[in-house]
Amino acid sequence: MAVRKLASGRFVVEFEQSGVRVFRRLHPTANKADAQALEAKLRRDIFSQRHLGTKADHPIAGAIELWLQNVAIHQKDAHRARLRSKAWAPFIVGKTLRQAPEVAKEAVQTWDHSVGTKDATAYKGIRSTVCNKEGAHLSPATINRRLALLKATLKWAYQQGMTEHNLSGMVRTLPESGAREVYLTRAEVLLLAKYAPTTASRSAILLAAWSGLRASELLALQRSNIKQDSLQVLQSKSGKPRIVPVAGPARPYLSALPLGLSYWQLHKEFSAARKMAKLPHVRFHDLRHTAASWLINAGVDLYTVGRILGHSSPLTTQRYAHLSQATLRKAMRKLK
Repeated sequence: MAVRKLASGRFVVEFEQSGVRVFRRLHPTANKADAQALEAKLRRDIFSQRHLGTKADHPIAGAIELWLQNVAIHQKDAHRARLRSKAWAPFIVGKTLRQAPEVAKEAVQTWDHSVGTKDATAYKGIRSTVCNKEGAHLSPATINRRLALLKATLKWAYQQGMTEHNLSGMVRTLPESGAREVYLTRAEVLLLAKYAPTTASRSAILLAAWSGLRASELLALQRSNIKQDSLQVLQSKSGKPRIVPVAGPARPYLSALPLGLSYWQLHKEFSAARKMAKLPHVRFHDLRHTAASWLINAGVDLYTVGRILGHSSPLTTQRYAHLSQATLRKAMRKLK
């Protein structure tokens, strides 16, 4: 049947008509009558679009909001998706789905200064004139994540019968350079910790460097997650829990858990520390890469490093393969 009630108590409308498949979750407060009314409206719209040639051109803003409510809300990074959607607000006012490819080009022109160069073939000929609100141009990786949200919305809108064509393929992402490689020395990590404004951020820096934990994983840790000389990570990027042994130099800082910082508080305090340490190019995530480099330089194999870092695929750990090879060459040079 087209209208049904989920175990959670929410009603959904699901049916296929004229080759168009529809699946909509209603608000938790909606009742069966609301669901039936929505079904009737959707069926009328599809009939009108397919048989009377009156297919509506939906606004991009409305499509993004529907995608957030029906798709993104069930994903692990739903909060980030909501934040990324806000970046599109200045560009989609009064714009419809048919205009999405042009809107994407305008947005990229604003966000990236490299567009139009010989290396940015995806948007050849476009030049940017405006920086982001912090006064710095966004990286291709950040821009591509925003574009991914628009592409996902366009694909979903097509599946829902909101557009005649899947326009997601017309939104082209930027070429990204190789993986970021910033590895700190122990002295640099200690310098960052020295200038951290609070005990919480100081502990976060040292724990991240000696454990390889992500910022989100660190901030979610509670005192109950301490298991002798290890940390039990329950909220990971891969969705799988894992146990991370803590190196001796970092164990004194376990007493600071829980850190009691929000992500933005940690970012602000880390920014202050790197400025004082004269390491403005360093990002908090570089501490995770630093942990990997320390392990590899100590002779730990890539497979074990991947398990400690919580990589879902061995291919992810391959980014550190060159470090492993350098360690092997260094070992061989000891032979006389």
